[in-house]
Amino acid sequence: MAAVALPMNRALSLELTLNRLLWPVPLVRWRAARVVRDLIENPATRATSTDALLAALRSAELESDVCAVLTVLLMVEKASLPELEDVRSHILQHSILADILLHEIYGSSGGTDWRHAHSGTAPLSFEESEYFTRYRTQHVPPQLLNSLVNVEEATGLPFTRQWGFEWQQLCDRTGAQYTEFPYYFCDFGEMRDGVVGQFSPRQSELYRSAYLRTFAIAVSEWGFPQREAGPYVSEVSPSIRGLFEVDPVERPAWLSDFPERCAAEPDDLEALLRAMVANRPADGRALVSLHAPLDGTVERFGDVTLTSYLVSADFVAPARHPAVPTAVLMAHTGLTIDQPLCATMPDEVRVEGLHGDALPVCSSLLPLPHGLWHGHLHSTGIPVPNSFVAPGHTFIQADRNRLSLRQEDVDISTTRYWLDHWSPNYPLSGGSTRCGAWAIMDQALLMAYASMTGRQLAWSARLRIWRREKDYGPFELVERTLFLTAQASGAAQ
Repeated sequence: MAAVALPMNRALSLELTLNRLLWPVPLVRWRAARVVRDLIENPATRATSTDALLAALRSAELESDVCAVLTVLLMVEKASLPELEDVRSHILQHSILADILLHEIYGSSGGTDWRHAHSGTAPLSFEESEYFTRYRTQHVPPQLLNSLVNVEEATGLPFTRQWGFEWQQLCDRTGAQYTEFPYYFCDFGEMRDGVVGQFSPRQSELYRSAYLRTFAIAVSEWGFPQREAGPYVSEVSPSIRGLFEVDPVERPAWLSDFPERCAAEPDDLEALLRAMVANRPADGRALVSLHAPLDGTVERFGDVTLTSYLVSADFVAPARHPAVPTAVLMAHTGLTIDQPLCATMPDEVRVEGLHGDALPVCSSLLPLPHGLWHGHLHSTGIPVPNSFVAPGHTFIQADRNRLSLRQEDVDISTTRYWLDHWSPNYPLSGGSTRCGAWAIMDQALLMAYASMTGRQLAWSARLRIWRREKDYGPFELVERTLFLTAQASGAAQ
């Protein structure tokens, strides 16, 4: 990430940057957090930046606002941190998640009395707001409701009702408006015709804060174990270590204009895809995953995807484009993506064809918690090779421009991203934001596994374009898929 030059009025600049931690676009929040973190770690700007961060912490109106500020400190090197008591004295809206963040930052949270971190049990006369019910799976991910329903069914405690009550109390206290979709970031006509966006309006923070307050009363008044509340409240963590560091790079030069030519010349799709794969740098690495948004000046909504498989000799591709499997990475302890990759067995991800079968080389990594600031990455997916392709102890490690899968001290795969005319808007019908991604891995390692199992490398390819005939009306998805092998090709669909 490029360094930010502060204007003459440094205090104003810091205030504006910290305000971006509440910006409706999560990607902007992440960029602002990176800037503030880097300023705190810089000795020349540390004192001023730390004071500004602590002031933002004290003025935080909601529990989720506090956690956003603490997440910046989670990423700061130990030597640059302010004292724990200085931080704690500035927190006015406590939560279990804030306690967890403090413990991860300092090794100790100092303890909190949860009796003042909630509104008391919802009275019998309370009824959920129609607005709350309508938007509780739109302003925040549906997973929050699913988690509360699951824990309520397991315990018999009124988690979902309490969530609505806490939300109402926060609305009354803050005077928050009952906002809907942030139309000011999107063309209303396009939104009506199926374009949505990665947005987090102010109401999202009320829902998240009410969620945190619900677990506070569960722990303090209902006897719910705090250790069990930890994974639930971590679901609203803004970011996790490692993932916070991954900056976008430039679109890879070897892609040239192949993705755009695929859109312009769909009848030559197979030949163009083969040429694109062959055009990659010959550096001993195999391209194992690619998601390439089409140039925004050519097609506003469109992408080319390549997913590698190891297929049996008799494999015939299924009619339906296979979904990329998900590899869950439990990151609740340590709030970091830098940890061992969970083992994946071939039978867990095997794709049955019309004849034979295929093993996906990669799965899409899903850390839990995943980090609310990184929706652009998660909508595209985080491709990493499955553990059976690279037998042995493998470890995920992140740095400033990539995610690596490592064995001992050797990188066996690398995943990188780029942002191509990026905006938070994307088609609702299966689309994603304009975030490109590609993964490469050690070719000798991949071919060794292919030889051992009697398989060959193949590609599942997909071209998608969303278009509409006029300047209004619904966006229609045009899609072509095919399977490519080193020796023969599958029929385009």
